[in-house]
Amino acid sequence: MKESKMFSGEGAPQPSSEEHSNEPSQSVLEGSELENRVEVPNLEKIRDQEITRLTDFFGAEFMKEHGIEVPQIPEYVKPEQIERWKKQLFELRYLPKVNMDNSLRLPGWEHKPDWDRTTNGGYNDTRMMHENKTNPHLQDPHTGEYMDPSELPGAWILFDCHNKPDYGAGSKRGLQLYDRDEMIQGVIYEILESGIVSNELVPSASRFSIHPEQFGPTAPFWQEFTAKMREKLRLPPEAVVRLPRVIEANVVLGQHGMWHKTNTGEWCEEKFGHRNRVAFGTSSDGGNGVIGYNQAAAWIGFRPVVMFS
Repeated sequence: MKESKMFSGEGAPQPSSEEHSNEPSQSVLEGSELENRVEVPNLEKIRDQEITRLTDFFGAEFMKEHGIEVPQIPEYVKPEQIERWKKQLFELRYLPKVNMDNSLRLPGWEHKPDWDRTTNGGYNDTRMMHENKTNPHLQDPHTGEYMDPSELPGAWILFDCHNKPDYGAGSKRGLQLYDRDEMIQGVIYEILESGIVSNELVPSASRFSIHPEQFGPTAPFWQEFTAKMREKLRLPPEAVVRLPRVIEANVVLGQHGMWHKTNTGEWCEEKFGHRNRVAFGTSSDGGNGVIGYNQAAAWIGFRPVVMFS
């Protein structure tokens, strides 16, 4: 396997000059309370909105030609949960079973993942990796078969829709904060306070500068983080918390300016070998370059997603 290239020197994002303490605020320590009264959404309206969103992205002709339909929201997902998730800045999206080959010309697909811009043969490396083929989070939720890196899952996914910041924006280098991120900052802070992970691997309540090995399924940080997120989001037993796959985040987040306009990247579920995890989404590569990285980086953060089978 060819070694993936990494950012260094001029390739790394340059931080903002503004700096301040990254100590968690009082609201972060206490957690953010949702309003007691929750407006119950109409599930069919949500489904219709998703049909409109997908039609705008794929085009009506492509949708018809490929038989793309939006199924009912799973029965175990209740309307009250969906409204709470929106207040927590998590939104439900449906990703149809489509192989997103870069040759496709779709009206809404402006920023395509460029697997080869910053890696040597990155797409094939990712596709053939034993670590990826044996990762249950990279398997089709319906068949259990390994999904190609360019393939959407044909499933409802709950996406973390917090905006990611620029590198060093409003904080010290590597401690910049996502927008309105009290809940997840609070979760990370609780994990640090518990002492189950060292500050060397998870240095602060920021989502940045966390060592990529801490996102593995057996890593104490990730086990504790996903367990706490299940509680915070009140997830049903059928739901799976994981990192987004590159193509999933590209389709959902990249088209709304959430990735390619900021010079920070984010960890994804795919790996480039035993140590290298995939990072993606920095404006230094136009938001499209796929990067293999094997150490904590002050400009790489993360976001959880929830898969519903």
